[in-house]
Amino acid sequence: MEKEAVLLLKINDEKWIKKLKNGEVCFNRSGFFIEKALKDNNNEQGDLFEGVFAHIHKGNTLLVESISKHGSDLEIIDDGNYVFLRRKSSRNRPIFCMYGITIDDLVVNKKDIEKGTNKAKAIYNMPTKMYEGFLDNSNDNLFSAWGFYASAGFFQDSLKQALKSKNYSYLCKMVSYDLDLSQEFYIEPTPDYPELFHKRKDLSYQHEVRYVLPKDSTSDKIIINMEPISNHSAGIAKGNLLMEFTVIVEENNN
Repeated sequence: MEKEAVLLLKINDEKWIKKLKNGEVCFNRSGFFIEKALKDNNNEQGDLFEGVFAHIHKGNTLLVESISKHGSDLEIIDDGNYVFLRRKSSRNRPIFCMYGITIDDLVVNKKDIEKGTNKAKAIYNMPTKMYEGFLDNSNDNLFSAWGFYASAGFFQDSLKQALKSKNYSYLCKMVSYDLDLSQEFYIEPTPDYPELFHKRKDLSYQHEVRYVLPKDSTSDKIIINMEPISNHSAGIAKGNLLMEFTVIVEENNN
């Protein structure tokens, strides 16, 4: 069963985090992340391999089939005896990303269970790599960056209503970090662009929950204004985010 996030986080500069808290959600074209890697030499937030659906040997029959099927939409990236394949049209899919925390990410020490109850404290500390590698000019980002946090359910409901009001449908999934660029792989391209939910293994620290609008956009950004999440279910903070939860501990009899 696919894991689901219970809490969503976003790390960025103060102005963007405050805009998000006020309900302004910014979707970027998938191509933005490719261009960012090229322009800023940031292959963490940026990604040269964003939207790649295959890494195959040049003699693989899938290459011929892909050329025949996708025609001028096919981008072929040389890699010695191999090639990466990407649909050019995937660059125009609007994407919004959040950092997702699942139940499995929370570790509870049994000694921390309150006496006479099944309640305990669980702590989640945002990985420092989200500040040191993910953000631009990251030398002091651990202290200067801002974070937004929200209940996944409340955030998704509010965003869903805002998208519905503009007649936008969307896909939302946690990204699978299963692409090994040193090995062959192939993701069957479909109209839903499933390749946009697969990323490099070394980026797994990003815990990305990704929203994709199944509609091409030539604009660099699409702004969606949703109803802001109440302070009971969302908030912002400066510096490294350390999240503390009260959880209900259930015995596993298996």
